[in-house]
Amino acid sequence: MPLGGVRDFPYEQRTFGLNSGDVMLLMSDGFPELFNEENDLMDDERVRDSFLSAADLPAKKSLILW
Repeated sequence: MPLGGVRDFPYEQRTFGLNSGDVMLLMSDGFPELFNEENDLMDDERVRDSFLSAADLPAKKSLILW
């Protein structure tokens, strides 16, 4: 169910804490379908590889440009 797609949908709500050194990935559902200037598809494997390559970097250095 798309987030916000149905007004009264019973979304499951969870609360959790983040600790120093934890990493969180936030991305839209269209990110793996993104094409670069060479017309290469990002795809799930490249998303995973890009995330893993940036996971240990400080937040200011972890921006990934495709």
